[in-house]
Amino acid sequence: GPGVFVLGFFLALCFLICILGSKTRQRGIVIIGSSALYLLVLVILMLSPKEDPDGVETSTIKGSDHTILQRGFMMLAMIIAVICALVGILLFHVEPPIYAKPIDYRSNVLRL
Repeated sequence: GPGVFVLGFFLALCFLICILGSKTRQRGIVIIGSSALYLLVLVILMLSPKEDPDGVETSTIKGSDHTILQRGFMMLAMIIAVICALVGILLFHVEPPIYAKPIDYRSNVLRL
């Protein structure tokens, strides 16, 4: 429905904000803010009531969904993968590299 297009629009908007905000001094705040905006829209769309398709009453539907556990495990695996990817980006691309101190040859190595 239209919610998919809204999510796509906000995803593109958040990517654009992240790209433009990566050139600023406060890039962490910009990235966290745009991610929070997308998550807010996602939560609102997931929790909003949905209309019945084709006017079918829910009391006439019998049976259950047997794939709920597989979907839950897949969603959990995807969330863990996204968190690992974000941690990897934070460690290797956002934070400045930490270099070791150079060895002072005169005082440490060549001391006789």
